[in-house]
Amino acid sequence: MGVSYLTERTRLNPVRLSLVRSVLQCGPATSRKGDTRIATLSENTPHNSNSATADRRKRASLPLMIGVGLFGLAIGFNAATLDPFIFSEKVRLLAPPSMKNTLLGFITILALLTALMVQPLVGQWSDHTRSRWGKRAPYLAAGVVGLSFALALIVLADSLWLLILGTVLMSMFANTTQAAWQALIPDHIPVFQHGTAAGAKTVLELTGVVAGIAVVGYFLSQGNVWASPLVTSLLFFVILAVTLAVIHGRPVLTASSSPQAGQNALARMISGVRKSPPAFLWWMLNRILFWSAAISVRTFILNYLEDVFGLLPAEAEALSSR
Repeated sequence: MGVSYLTERTRLNPVRLSLVRSVLQCGPATSRKGDTRIATLSENTPHNSNSATADRRKRASLPLMIGVGLFGLAIGFNAATLDPFIFSEKVRLLAPPSMKNTLLGFITILALLTALMVQPLVGQWSDHTRSRWGKRAPYLAAGVVGLSFALALIVLADSLWLLILGTVLMSMFANTTQAAWQALIPDHIPVFQHGTAAGAKTVLELTGVVAGIAVVGYFLSQGNVWASPLVTSLLFFVILAVTLAVIHGRPVLTASSSPQAGQNALARMISGVRKSPPAFLWWMLNRILFWSAAISVRTFILNYLEDVFGLLPAEAEALSSR
């Protein structure tokens, strides 16, 4: 009768009902064991209110995800202002007309090769860093300061060698910042929210690209080369301050790793790619082809408008920024 009453009044599911039946059929000695089993089952039930509350406490808020992804705004802005606008303008001023496309392509591939080397190395160093400021903050700050110096060198360059040096330094420090920044999502956002955080990060990057194109195109069409790099540096410093304030004192969700003797970051990256499933390799090939086409068009668009359509540099820059 007791079991029937419990079934009607509490609507227990079959698993809990069998546990209750075993408790009612056993004596006091086993009743305590049955209670423990019931309590354990109740604690592990997905609909338990305490468990749901704990899950909500672990969720990252939207402001936190935006704060963690905010560097995407500055990185997108910087990339859009340099290539093709600032680089094309400096090459036009410093290189012979017959060599401008060759030198522009050389500068672009040099920046990309520098990024390929710097990002995995800085990523490894930041993973192993233990400082009073945390793992990522020293690299974020060093990258922002160095990038500002490199941008000034690019604008001030009065020879191709200085322009090339400024480009290498710019890519090195920009990717120092980017390598540390990309680790902020796994550091501070729970795994089940990585997709949402990545979406917010992408929106910020695209916003930076659109804003950068509009700003640099306008200023260059007015003959002002300094304005865009100054805006870029200011944007980086503001976002650095905001990001450090957002992550200050927050627990890091990823454990610090220990360096493996005899294996550097590039070796691990190559080993990881070689062990990847075929689908990942096809995805990499897709990305390479996509960005090769996009960069080829973007890098030479200003020269194309000048050489084929006969536009003046200011007219080409103003048209490209719309």
